[in-house]
Amino acid sequence: MIGRMDAGRWLQVSGALAELGGLGTVAWGIRQTRAKFTERPSLARRAWKAVSRTLGRFSKRPQTVSVPLVGSITAGGEVRTRLTIGSGPWDEEELAERVERLRRAIENHERELQYLEARIDAEARTRSEDVTLLERRIDEANRELQGLIREAAAGGLRVESVGVVLFAIGVALGTWGNLIA
Repeated sequence: MIGRMDAGRWLQVSGALAELGGLGTVAWGIRQTRAKFTERPSLARRAWKAVSRTLGRFSKRPQTVSVPLVGSITAGGEVRTRLTIGSGPWDEEELAERVERLRRAIENHERELQYLEARIDAEARTRSEDVTLLERRIDEANRELQGLIREAAAGGLRVESVGVVLFAIGVALGTWGNLIA
């Protein structure tokens, strides 16, 4: 009696179809949610890759590989020198010349300090701008992550909820079909 089914059989078949639809919908929702949050391939894709890699190992011929090597030799030695320290030209200069030399050295140091201070200020400005740019990028990344979370919660989880409802309807229909049949 394939062509004619009573109400109990119809409910059982309808329940089984609803259960399968619910399980499929839940699996699809989980896959969508997983795809949004991870870059990892699915379990089926990873299994296929492992199988194809294993089969590929059996079909490959051995190959010769050339590896260039570089070597070096380090030699050690000893160097000796003699150093004589003198008092310099200061002893023969007049006091005014010494003062003038010190004044020029102080001016050179002050110019160098001003130059270094300007470089430090420029570096501080650059770093401040970099910090501001980094803070903007972090804010953008946070907004993007919040959007992904909202999208996953609204999309994949909604699909999973529909799947659970379909599964529950399938169980109820199957149970009623058993009671009627």
